[in-house]
Amino acid sequence: MSANETIEKKQKQPEPVAIESRPREVGEIKAGPSPEALSTIELMKAITRDVERLVKAQMALAKAEVKADLVSEGKMVAGLSIAAVAGMLAINLLFVTAILALATVWPAWVAGLVVSGAVLLVAAVAGVIGWRKRVRNPLARTRHAIQEDVKWTKERMA
Repeated sequence: MSANETIEKKQKQPEPVAIESRPREVGEIKAGPSPEALSTIELMKAITRDVERLVKAQMALAKAEVKADLVSEGKMVAGLSIAAVAGMLAINLLFVTAILALATVWPAWVAGLVVSGAVLLVAAVAGVIGWRKRVRNPLARTRHAIQEDVKWTKERMA
């Protein structure tokens, strides 16, 4: 079995999760009397129970789906982490190779300084660009909305 076939088998979608349905309680509407024969209070109780059961079933489904998604995402994060570490090791080896190649022309210490300086320059430029993209006024809309709410509340209480 090839590595691709193994990966494809592991990436299959999770099996659907069965949700246990709760047995109907005594007094719930079954196939018995028609809705027209029930009082409004009985109808409201039955509707409330049905809505409650539906909400509980939907919550159970959502929890099961979130669990399955989190497991899948965890596996993705693990794979990407391994890829990132391997990529950084490969880049490191490329820098060593560049130093060794330049060492045939210059002394080894000069080649090391040149490659290290170039990497440091790239890091500095990327750092400056990243710093300029930071959020300078965090939660601006939220703070504005809260200030408006406080102002509105003070006007109403005055």
